[in-house]
Amino acid sequence: MPVVNSVSIDYVHEEIHEGKHYSCSYSKAISAGSVLAVVFTTPASKKVHMTSAFQSSLSGTFIFGQNATYSAGSTLTVWNNNLNSSSTSGTVFVGTPTISTYGTAISTFIVGTNDKQTPIGGDGASRFEFILATSSTYVLYFTANATSTYSSINTAFYVEG
Repeated sequence: MPVVNSVSIDYVHEEIHEGKHYSCSYSKAISAGSVLAVVFTTPASKKVHMTSAFQSSLSGTFIFGQNATYSAGSTLTVWNNNLNSSSTSGTVFVGTPTISTYGTAISTFIVGTNDKQTPIGGDGASRFEFILATSSTYVLYFTANATSTYSSINTAFYVEG
């Protein structure tokens, strides 16, 4: 009888192979009271399934909001995680926007502490996947508590539809 070798991969891994999984990252040094923000708008005809992660060298507050309004900013590169695929996500990411309203806070967490700061900083991540509404604008933003805070916002998502 022949031996059959099979490999099974999870759904998200399959989406990478199919060229439907994407990522976007944004990093910047900010001062106390300043905000590192990324806004993104989902496509009209596709559902975006997203997880996010945040890293910071010092303390602050991270918020994920829905129905944000903004102006200006710089378009960020969204990478297809299958670097052999030319598919695009249809999701537009903007860094350093001018935020008019942050919308409704969906998730909030504190990174680090001001009492006993350590040289390693802190991070936070939503291990939960959010299925985002179509044609909606979201914001990921961090408000720093200290000067010279180096921060990164990272997203990973796949597109259904």
